[in-house]
Amino acid sequence: MKIRGEGLELALRVVLSCPCPVTPEQERRVFELAQAMAPDDVGDYARVLAVFDQPGTPFHRLADFVRWMTPVDAEAVIEREHVLRANASSYHWEHAVSTLPGAVSRVSSLSSWLLAHMILPVRLQPGADGDVRAVYEYGGRDRAVELRHVFLPPELAPASGL
Repeated sequence: MKIRGEGLELALRVVLSCPCPVTPEQERRVFELAQAMAPDDVGDYARVLAVFDQPGTPFHRLADFVRWMTPVDAEAVIEREHVLRANASSYHWEHAVSTLPGAVSRVSSLSSWLLAHMILPVRLQPGADGDVRAVYEYGGRDRAVELRHVFLPPELAPASGL
């Protein structure tokens, strides 16, 4: 199995925002692998999985998801769209919810924990205080949720034009 550089970068960003069983040292090692790849480079995904002592990480589940999506006679290459699909799917959500009973005693905010496991289509807009807001609209413009304290990668920073 292979992974494209932009797919690895996005997978890492998703894990950084997720209360998943990945240590800071493992995140750093995956970050180093991602930094060594250009967005269009294709690398061996086994190098990413070798970072982890045991299976069951979001990176392993991503591999399982992409294997399931890939035709039998084709080599699997994890693309950016696979990362988005995997993390926005019922496959991801069912896993996240299955860990809820154990998380209840560890997390300070259950709603924040649940939100950290969601991918929402949002519109970025400047807030009144100059910070960036992510607005999720449902049921038309009259119904929306405004998310604050949004982490934006450098290429999406307001200076680059929202």
